[in-house]
Amino acid sequence: NSPVYGFSTRADLFFALRAEHPNLVGFKEFGGKEDLRYARRLLEQAFSVRVQHLGVWHVDTVETYNKLAGVLLHLGLLSEACRAYREVFLVRRAIFGTRHPSVAISAHAIANVHYKKANIKESLTWYETSLEVYEGMGLSYRHPAVAQLLKDQSRLEKYMDFEV
Repeated sequence: NSPVYGFSTRADLFFALRAEHPNLVGFKEFGGKEDLRYARRLLEQAFSVRVQHLGVWHVDTVETYNKLAGVLLHLGLLSEACRAYREVFLVRRAIFGTRHPSVAISAHAIANVHYKKANIKESLTWYETSLEVYEGMGLSYRHPAVAQLLKDQSRLEKYMDFEV
């Protein structure tokens, strides 16, 4: 789902559609900058409440911060998004260990932010970190998450070839 799921329509559209289509589980929604700013405010509030009541090490707290990082990314606040994704990475690694898909996904997100910032060396380092986690888990290169990572890494390497 997009980071603004439910914010643009305030979920009204989803429930109206679900009334007619009971098998509907969810849908992707993309809003504009105003919707993203709204999502950011609500996620910051939710994060604050979760930190206070659940603590920073709770999975729900970390997931909320990860969603906030996605909103920051979509708002074009790349440095803030990168900082948030890095904190998510560190906490997920502390909670789940070094061989968990959430850790690889976080590293992949950081690599993508660095790519958007044209920080090629950092991006490549984080793609490699993500791949190491997937390899440590024993996932094949055909696994969808690994295949996407390799596609993104290849895009970066093509960019590097173009720059040289």
